[in-house]
Amino acid sequence: MKTLPDSRQTAIATHEAEKSYTAADYQAAVNEFDGKYVWRRPVQAELDSVMATVNEGIYTYMQDPSEFTIAGTLEQYNATPFLKDVKVAVLFTVGEFDEGDPPTVKRHAQMTPGAKYAVIPNAAHLVE
Repeated sequence: MKTLPDSRQTAIATHEAEKSYTAADYQAAVNEFDGKYVWRRPVQAELDSVMATVNEGIYTYMQDPSEFTIAGTLEQYNATPFLKDVKVAVLFTVGEFDEGDPPTVKRHAQMTPGAKYAVIPNAAHLVE
């Protein structure tokens, strides 16, 4: 979020505090963020197909309506202590511009015995 212009950061902070997630300037900020870190060059038909399968009820229950602040059931969840116990082959992949940033994913790979780690060049969270 800190890479967005100040006006977008202000819109996010304001509307998250108010829980007014449908405000036009909040949605514009989300769209700008998504265009940088979720999908960079989407094929519209494929993006439409992905979005049509998202279960908003479950997502909101677990995450919250906000993309920037986790306040749902995942708010206190932390599985990193279990990574050391993984006994199967694991490949961690992350887009170069992913919202789940490469340093974080690399750190998780390093916590997992024998795991491999790969960065997909020029990709965001959804790989086109």
